[in-house]
Amino acid sequence: SGASTSDSEQRESETDASATSKEAPQGSGSEEPFDLRFAEDLAEGNDHADSMRMFVELLAVCHTVDPRPAKPTEAHSSKVYGGLMYQASSPDETALVKAAAQHFGYRVLDRDGTTLRVEVDGDEVREYEILNVLEFTSDRKRMSVIVRTPEDELMLYIKGADSIVYARANDDGPNAETQVIIDKYANEGLRTLTCGYRRLDEDYYKGWLKRYNKANNAVLNRIELVEEVASEIESDITLLGATGIEDRLQHGVPQTIAQLARAGIKIWVLTGDKRETAINIGYAAALIDNYMNLIKMEASSATDAIEQLSELVEAYSPEANLDAGRFKNNALVIDGLTLKHILTDEEAKAKLFELGSMCVSVVFCRVTALQKAEVVRLVQSRVREDELTLSIGDGANDVPMIRVAHVGVGLAGEEGRQAAMSADYSFGQFYFLQKLLLVHGRWNYRRVSLLILYSFYKNVALSMSNLWFNIFTGMSGTILCEQWSVALYNLAFTGLPIMVMAVFDQDANARASILFPQLYEAGRNNDHFSVKLFCRWVLEGMMTSLVVFFFTWAVYKGGIAQPNGRDDGKYFFGSVVFMALVSIVNLKVLLLTKYMTWFNVAATALCWGGYFAYLMFFDSIEYFGPKYDQVEQFQTPAYWLTALVCVVACLVPATAWEAFQVNFMPSKTDIVARLRISPNKDDALDDAAVRVQKFANDAFIGKVGSDDDGSA
Repeated sequence: SGASTSDSEQRESETDASATSKEAPQGSGSEEPFDLRFAEDLAEGNDHADSMRMFVELLAVCHTVDPRPAKPTEAHSSKVYGGLMYQASSPDETALVKAAAQHFGYRVLDRDGTTLRVEVDGDEVREYEILNVLEFTSDRKRMSVIVRTPEDELMLYIKGADSIVYARANDDGPNAETQVIIDKYANEGLRTLTCGYRRLDEDYYKGWLKRYNKANNAVLNRIELVEEVASEIESDITLLGATGIEDRLQHGVPQTIAQLARAGIKIWVLTGDKRETAINIGYAAALIDNYMNLIKMEASSATDAIEQLSELVEAYSPEANLDAGRFKNNALVIDGLTLKHILTDEEAKAKLFELGSMCVSVVFCRVTALQKAEVVRLVQSRVREDELTLSIGDGANDVPMIRVAHVGVGLAGEEGRQAAMSADYSFGQFYFLQKLLLVHGRWNYRRVSLLILYSFYKNVALSMSNLWFNIFTGMSGTILCEQWSVALYNLAFTGLPIMVMAVFDQDANARASILFPQLYEAGRNNDHFSVKLFCRWVLEGMMTSLVVFFFTWAVYKGGIAQPNGRDDGKYFFGSVVFMALVSIVNLKVLLLTKYMTWFNVAATALCWGGYFAYLMFFDSIEYFGPKYDQVEQFQTPAYWLTALVCVVACLVPATAWEAFQVNFMPSKTDIVARLRISPNKDDALDDAAVRVQKFANDAFIGKVGSDDDGSA
């Protein structure tokens, strides 16, 4: 027997089988009728029909699904059939139980303790006593249940990976026929399970149960002992057939993966499916195409793995591909057994990473949860310190690799919420990863980088001004400005504009960032934050302090009389320097801003206005110290002219250099900004995006070329 059912990973569950009943009932979620031969063979009542009934009975009994009455709000859920909500830790189990109910007539009604009630063909209700459940794990790759049937027979039903079940099977079942079905389903991209049974003797079961309970109660090595006892009874299996489940990709998965690849992100896929299924998923997800060199690797030992990896590295290096006339990208497929051998040897690990780096995509199949985490560690230990890994998954078996990666992303959906609860970020759809990385990730990388660099710049400018002043005071530690001004410099006079920019600024809007994922390379190339940039900003802060202090010193060193006849002093001189610095650093933020809003203008105006309000308030309160009459400086032209010259001298050169770069050495972001892509997809005026999108990924970014510094 063979049955194939389709389960949408996040949306709906459909069924499509080679051994089927008539057309699916209305509202079942299936639009494709089953093969009518199943119903005909089942009605004949021969030995084959008995095997088919046992196969369907296995689907209805061998699971951990918990049925309950569905709520009115759950009527359209993919987990509901016949008024019952089927809850399970895996959507595969839900799909198979629904298939048994809606197409084969075996409807699970309820589970009461160890009793499972199943309705057959709408009239007969059969009760099964669930004696033991040997649950599925990523290491076992199978699950079994031991039940007592209504006929008082002891039966063990098992389903799992074909390689595991076949190793425990006898020759009494349709082994060859089932293998044909499995290969067919795998080539179609379905997730396969092999099903079988074993009739148990009462005395044998009682003896086994004692050993099983003893293993469960063991203090040391309990997991190993339980597995040993479980393997003992999961032997001499008679095959019944196979199931195939379509783990349908979510909306936008191929497009998202293609976008991430264009952004220069290396993508490795780790799955527990068969190799054929994994390859088909690779094609469906745009990880593999017909224009790639598809490299399939199988090794029987660590030594064999090292030899094969060395040969593959030599044969498929960029130089070897060029010499052989293979103008294609490489894609690598490795199974779990080969990976097991590789992970035991450091040389093999190094070779695997080297070969994987030559490939645009790598697919690991039949891997366990622990192996997924080990692969992530392997990559982390061999990439540069500034390169990060991100793991994304939706199931409990993805939790280890999500925790190991620098950034973990969990999808909350049909597979449960274990991955989402263990992740740094959680969302419902895979294609949200586009905006997380290409839009918000890139925006915030630039924002945080500018926030850090600018904060050092403005504080270096103020601190160095005090240092220059102390040259003339014998390094006495005297501060140039009034102490309250220094205390409020970051908090009130210069803090708000950069905070607003760090929240709202966009060098390219969200739509442009998605249309041109190559903009993401700025982060990978450290275009916005590096030691070189840090030194440049610190040097610019020092130059600003030099210009402001010494130009003001040159103007005020001879003394400038105030309108009231008093001579100026240290605080009058310091007030001019401080006013110039506040103006320069606030205007600097406006010049850095690519996405100007009223918030930016209001924040700058508020800081400037707050500074002048502070001066007037400070001058009017005797409590704060001697009356310096700083406000009287507003009446002297030297005050305003000195500040204006300092602002122009400090900002014009940097602004002119930036304008020169934008026009003659533009970065990729500058080129995209010239296109003026509308943030609205349906904007009628946005014809540039329509024209550019046709050749952007090849001509604009690829053939035009880009330098290491990100310029194009």
